[in-house]
Amino acid sequence: MASTNFVMQVVAPQTGINPLNHKNTDNSTYAFPFDVVFTVPMPSWDGWNLQQSVMVDGGRNANGDFEGIVIGNPKHKISPFQWKGLAPDIAQPLIQYFANKKHFTFYARYFDLITNTFIIRQFYRGDMKIEPNMFVPIKDEQDTIIGGTVDKYNLIQVDVVEV
Repeated sequence: MASTNFVMQVVAPQTGINPLNHKNTDNSTYAFPFDVVFTVPMPSWDGWNLQQSVMVDGGRNANGDFEGIVIGNPKHKISPFQWKGLAPDIAQPLIQYFANKKHFTFYARYFDLITNTFIIRQFYRGDMKIEPNMFVPIKDEQDTIIGGTVDKYNLIQVDVVEV
């Protein structure tokens, strides 16, 4: 179940702040004054990990030895964020936020497992998987299904990838 703790918040620069003026180009982190847009609930214990990808310009030489240099900054991927057994009142805001194409890219303040600090980076939402436990239909007087709800969600999973 989700707790009131969190590992990630979606944040927005305060009015009049250009995030690019607050970007550390050495590590792709941002340090701008922000407002919290959405707090992502704490995932299940087995529900998240941090992957760091490094871009390398290199290859094998004639002796078969690798030669190369790191180019650019490492990119982070939080994959997957997953929640098991969420109630609809917690799950729906999460689903609706990440399903909205206006929120395809966003700034996230999250706990970085490498530095053990909260940092801000820009991300996009990868694939999202939603697995309901049971659909509960809502019917009208003629017994026609006109809507419905979900009793709880067995699984909600979303990948968060650095831009």
